[in-house]
Amino acid sequence: MSDSVLLKMIKETVREIFDQERKKAGKQPVDSSADQPVAASGTQPVVTSVDRPVVTSSDQPDGTSDTQPVAASGVRPVVTSVDLLVGTPGDQPGATTGDEQGGKSGDDDCDKRIASLKDLVLKGIEGAVKKYRANTANRIAYETSLGGFIIEQIPYASWDDLDFPGLPLDPNGENPWVRRSGVLADHNALDPLPEDKPIPGGIIVNFSYVDWPELQDSRAQNPGELPTPEAFIKPTDADVTLKTTPVPPRTRYYPHNIVKAVRVRYTVFDRRYRKSSDNAAEKGRDKQIGYILVLYSGSDSH
Repeated sequence: MSDSVLLKMIKETVREIFDQERKKAGKQPVDSSADQPVAASGTQPVVTSVDRPVVTSSDQPDGTSDTQPVAASGVRPVVTSVDLLVGTPGDQPGATTGDEQGGKSGDDDCDKRIASLKDLVLKGIEGAVKKYRANTANRIAYETSLGGFIIEQIPYASWDDLDFPGLPLDPNGENPWVRRSGVLADHNALDPLPEDKPIPGGIIVNFSYVDWPELQDSRAQNPGELPTPEAFIKPTDADVTLKTTPVPPRTRYYPHNIVKAVRVRYTVFDRRYRKSSDNAAEKGRDKQIGYILVLYSGSDSH
């Protein structure tokens, strides 16, 4: 999620910079409710006469012309991403076109505007990253530790024998090896379920555990009971030393209401035979499929 939060901050920062530049040029800010289509290069798509027909004087009720300067071929000049963001020179009061300035002067002005925008964007991104790091240093450390802890729990292979997929930057993103499901699959910490909506019922999954006295928590023991205040006090020690043995050893079950699940597929190497074996020389390195299931619960039955 760290990457998702940072990416969102950078997008908002860049949009604010462009909006400020458009205001300076007397333009309306770009509508943030829906992103404009972006070309593969990362810039706004080029707008040509095919995309926006030329309007002639005959098209106007009063017979006046509503056209912008038309090129010799009879089509509109190409509008670049910089023009769309801050306005073309002809849109600004008193401005002149590249042809009126002699061509070279217009090109120089365009280069200066692009360089100025680039400098603003880079400084804005740098500021967003610094702000993000300052506000989330502790959270980043915890997220890193949590991810490491989850992978360390894989019980049948070491790190060297595992291969994980790339993770989507968008928290709602998926790929063939990273999938989401559940009644709240499309909600996340950047777009949580609204507070005025109750957590819905999902799939009940029983978590079984040995009832060690040292590992008991202070939650409500009966359905319908509210947790006690002690239930929200975190343990003072990361690890608890087991000093006693349950008599008799008992296994309890805690039913969880699973409202969202994330499944990460990965590859496990060399389980059935080692990569240095004759089988590997004959068949290739051994590969098997493994999964990590992350389950999110809410409004548990007790």
